[in-house]
Amino acid sequence: MSAGIPLTKAQLDSDMGQTAGLLRKVFARIELLQHCMLIHPDQDFINLGYSQAEVNQFKAAFNDGLTILQAATGLTTIPVATNLMANLDLLAGDLVQF
Repeated sequence: MSAGIPLTKAQLDSDMGQTAGLLRKVFARIELLQHCMLIHPDQDFINLGYSQAEVNQFKAAFNDGLTILQAATGLTTIPVATNLMANLDLLAGDLVQF
């Protein structure tokens, strides 16, 4: 342990590696869900019991998630400041505390 840092290099390496792996899995899941939402009409989700407002909300949330992925991988730029987490936060509810 180094002075001033309350963890070891091995702990930090492990945390960084696990976090990077989780982020990759999250982005893969976002792509999968976005694809699902694109190939199914709204009525399919309404037939599952969602309201039109709920369908609009989760489609917007995962569209924003895809934009985050595209910006992170250099496929797009975001020309103005935009809170791309707002719709995702509405789906998730309270933020997870670390």
